[in-house]
Amino acid sequence: MLFFIQEKLPEVILIHTGNAEVNAPMISINERMGFRRYLTDKCFTVKLENIV
Repeated sequence: MLFFIQEKLPEVILIHTGNAEVNAPMISINERMGFRRYLTDKCFTVKLENIV
């Protein structure tokens, strides 16, 4: 996909990607491709019946 973007959309200068913090294999691949950690995000879920 990155090669496609580079070829077809040469005006693109920044690409964002996201991975779960526990997905070490994918984080490793992204780092080897040149991606660097920029922003860490946390997501939470809650069952509605647990809301007080």
